[in-house]
Amino acid sequence: MKKCITLCMMLLFTLMSIPILSLDLGDVNADRNVDIVDALLIAQVYVGLRVPDFYEDAADVNCSGEFDIVDALLIAQFYVGLLPELKCPEPLIPEISIIKPDSQEITSGTDPGYVLYGGEPETMVFTIHNTGNETLQLSTYPPVRISDEGTSHNCIAITQQPATIINSGDSTTFIVQFVPDSTLYTERKSLITIESNDPDEPVYEFSVIGYNIDTYVDYFDENPAVKDHTVNIFNTQTLNNFLAFISQLELNGSITIDEPVALQNAIPPEGPSTIYLTQDEHWAILGAKAAHAIWVDRNNLVPWKLGAYNPGDLVGLFANAELFRTISGAFYSVVDYSPTDVYGYMVENSLIGTTILETFHNVYDDLRSTDDKISFLHGSESYGDPTTVYSLYEAVTTYSDRGCKVARLGCQSMTRIMVGLLRSVNIPGTITTNGTWFLSGHSSAVWQCVQLVMPHGDDIYTATLRKTPTNEMLTPMSIYTDPSYTDVCGTDPYRIARRHTALRAFTYPDKWTISRCCDPEKYEYVDCLDYITREYGTVLTPAEIDAFVYIMTNNYCQ
Repeated sequence: MKKCITLCMMLLFTLMSIPILSLDLGDVNADRNVDIVDALLIAQVYVGLRVPDFYEDAADVNCSGEFDIVDALLIAQFYVGLLPELKCPEPLIPEISIIKPDSQEITSGTDPGYVLYGGEPETMVFTIHNTGNETLQLSTYPPVRISDEGTSHNCIAITQQPATIINSGDSTTFIVQFVPDSTLYTERKSLITIESNDPDEPVYEFSVIGYNIDTYVDYFDENPAVKDHTVNIFNTQTLNNFLAFISQLELNGSITIDEPVALQNAIPPEGPSTIYLTQDEHWAILGAKAAHAIWVDRNNLVPWKLGAYNPGDLVGLFANAELFRTISGAFYSVVDYSPTDVYGYMVENSLIGTTILETFHNVYDDLRSTDDKISFLHGSESYGDPTTVYSLYEAVTTYSDRGCKVARLGCQSMTRIMVGLLRSVNIPGTITTNGTWFLSGHSSAVWQCVQLVMPHGDDIYTATLRKTPTNEMLTPMSIYTDPSYTDVCGTDPYRIARRHTALRAFTYPDKWTISRCCDPEKYEYVDCLDYITREYGTVLTPAEIDAFVYIMTNNYCQ
């Protein structure tokens, strides 16, 4: 029994000696109170009256690395209310932060940290902030160093150095100047390096890139709306791509852009109808398309000017949401990624007219199917046609086994092909499936700049319109409020669009319509009246239907 008691006391003493790691600062006796007893225990150990039998880190209330009589006094002051709390003081460290001229912070290692362009010298003021609680010291001479990257040049220089000592909360500035040289459209790149006593970022680096595109400075001064839709809202990487593509275009008249990886992997017929881009691919396409449009405009390669459009029209040419599917960075059905290829198709096929309207008609006539030629047919899996996404250039140059081009996903493809070709020559258009112009879910193409709409992409190859002249195919927006349409169809956009189709079929009967009126039983109709009533009865007046039947039976069925 005596042996057992001795062992139990030894175990109890051992347990009492184990530090309690969850103790609050100052609670050295682990009673969940910080009071005068804790202060006395520390003082006793400090003067040698007892050995340390408590968690020593809890006793170091001023976080000096060891406990002493100062810690006992701090606990006593806290106990009697002279201190509001016990806590370790924040460590004293400097913290560097560099702000660009556009008030955005530069992350160290950013490449590029800042991009500029111009034909005249440009001065940029960068600000160094010390957001820490200790003095920041820049540790080299000169404090901001600059080195050329890639090629030797004197275009970018530091013209004012910052102060080398920056107190907590203070700031200093340095100035970078870009002086373009005589080599047009050439990238000039320099690395900025700043070393300091900031323990987290002892070496702070970023690049400054300059482009000498003086002619485009004048261009943007004359076209502020274009600038607001492009370079003013581009992120750094898109802007960098844009400037590089402008350089390519001025040097050789074309842009070289890699095919998106997801498009390379979209192999028909199994491939997807939607591809998603990497962020780099997304920014490259945005930069390429903007560069091409502005290059075409600035060099007068089409007879119309971007400056003549209102800002709303320009959305259809430059806006991210319009160039891609509503999902950012995705293409549906047709991938419009290489503006040079598509522009080249327009030039090679003489589709650029002297006016916007003439160009519309040229493009529509090139794409549409008629009684005399089949350019496109509606894509259908039942024919073995792929639904795989394909490039815009492939769409207008690649033939299927059926001996024609195929709109892989019907109306969804055709609106994108039509809008994409016109965009390549700076005619802005948009695509919608919201039912404003036709049935919801079906694809319409809209050109606000000329107040024209293609209510349904399938109109390009629909059989009932193959005799209609091209200049009457596109629908004026005004018919949606025209009494001669709304008195019959109300405000239903689908019926209004169908009435436009019916009146064209009535005025210009084609093989499809003639065969059904003149040989109705073959197509399971009673007679011509039955066909026209079932096809167009909800969008034509009774008098129009009677006139339609009379003309067909008397002029085409003899």
